[in-house]
Amino acid sequence: MCRGLFKFFSCEKYRDDFLKGHLHFNSLNYFRRAEASDSFKQNDPYECCKIFQPISIKVFFGRQELKDLAGPVSICYNDDVLKSYIMCFSTIRFDSQKQYASLDDLKRDVLFSEKMINYGEYAVAIPRMELFVERLKKAALKENLDFAMGPVDYYDFAKDKVLDEYPKIAFQKRREFSYQREFRFLLRKKDAVDKHVTLEIGDLSDIAQSCKSADLNGLLEINVG
Repeated sequence: MCRGLFKFFSCEKYRDDFLKGHLHFNSLNYFRRAEASDSFKQNDPYECCKIFQPISIKVFFGRQELKDLAGPVSICYNDDVLKSYIMCFSTIRFDSQKQYASLDDLKRDVLFSEKMINYGEYAVAIPRMELFVERLKKAALKENLDFAMGPVDYYDFAKDKVLDEYPKIAFQKRREFSYQREFRFLLRKKDAVDKHVTLEIGDLSDIAQSCKSADLNGLLEINVG
């Protein structure tokens, strides 16, 4: 269960553009390639990859076996990656089946980690996700863009298989990124392949609130009744 959308920005201009409704979607390919230069390691080079867990991999030269190999094998479907664009948010997730030993344990699932706070100096919160989604869907339909959305599922790269088809596979990420609590919106263009897509959805100041990222956790009030 997800509550609210939270986005972090490195500068005021990016934040202000977002609040004005200029939504910047980067390609999935961008997130795959950005990992090497990403100081916070927030991007995953295995975006939109199927992950196989073979018992062994054998390579032969003629009849001679070279070496027995084993481990995860990733296969990326480039057409889907090159034509897909995402906008990422953090969210607050609740597991209704989870039992908390103390209020502090609950807070750890609600408050944002230091890693997330360090993603950018500025943050924007959208408490009512459904209002944002309504505007986004309308704009995507107007631009004839395929639209999908959902929380990211996190998997163990060393153990788990990821065999989903597109677009579900675009909502999979390695478990080391689970602190992001990511919720993403996915667009797909039918023809052109661009580095990014900008979607205009109109002013968001009526449904969004801005603050310094360092103040975000202090603004989250937790009441248990």
